[in-house]
Amino acid sequence: MLTRSFICVSILVFEYNATYSKKIQIHCQPRSKFRPRTQNESKLSSHYLRCEEQVKPEYPTIGIHQHWFFESDVNLIEVALMGVDHLPHLYKLDNKNSSDTYEDNALIFKQNDPHVLYFRLTNEDFQNGYKTFLMELIKSKQDERITKEIIRTRQLEQSMLRFTRIFQVGKGNFQRDEGSTEFSTIMTEAYGDVEVEHMDPQYGPMSGQKMVYIVLKGRILKNDLHIEVSEPSTGWRYTVDSFTKNGSVLYFRMPAFPYPNPQYETVKVYVTVCYKNDEIYQAPYLYIGTLDRMYFIRSNIEIRKKNMFDFFL
Repeated sequence: MLTRSFICVSILVFEYNATYSKKIQIHCQPRSKFRPRTQNESKLSSHYLRCEEQVKPEYPTIGIHQHWFFESDVNLIEVALMGVDHLPHLYKLDNKNSSDTYEDNALIFKQNDPHVLYFRLTNEDFQNGYKTFLMELIKSKQDERITKEIIRTRQLEQSMLRFTRIFQVGKGNFQRDEGSTEFSTIMTEAYGDVEVEHMDPQYGPMSGQKMVYIVLKGRILKNDLHIEVSEPSTGWRYTVDSFTKNGSVLYFRMPAFPYPNPQYETVKVYVTVCYKNDEIYQAPYLYIGTLDRMYFIRSNIEIRKKNMFDFFL
């Protein structure tokens, strides 16, 4: 049983001896690949970050330095979701049992930063010599703050956990043990075997209406899919609202390009497929002006043939 009979001496040593600050040791790293959850999914049930299969404990776990027990009556572990650029991540960490404010009896709480959770170290944690963390990583929807450009440039599909010890030095006063900070390995979003294998054709007339098919791999529901056509230089974006899913194949007609220019025979656009708001595929598609003229000529020939046939009937 741990006791604090020498707590005063221990605090004095800590205050004047910086060598007491020790880096946190991560015993069980979070999985390198994980499926992020949306806020709506989290409402239905909790999906905690886990460690690799066959690893015990199942959830991210750190070792507890025993001298922390003697240095302060209150020891906290701050867990922050960080980007690979070591800046705060734009998604959030959550635990449904967390309090919104710090209270004497709160084991888990959060403050103003949605990417940070605080866990109190208990006597049981010190006796076990380790602390296990139950945390959900909630993926935010794209908005004015979290744009596709931000997601790409900051590589928000990747993240790390940052662990830092915080301890009480007086009533209501806390100090960060900066020397204790440690980062987890990188976690990368993954969706199992969900992917796009092929798209065809990848060209068509400026007037659109060309039927395009996309071959999917994995178990995918139609309602989880989003298809968009875009052209970067003009900023044009078109959401394909009408498409058919038959088994693992999607069918849809390409829209007309809204800015035809006789000076350009071709315009390259991009067809993007998103699964649960995450981009899983992007391919170029070429609008070709000469195809419109060919189709126009062919259509006129067909009309003339039909009129001649009707004339002789």
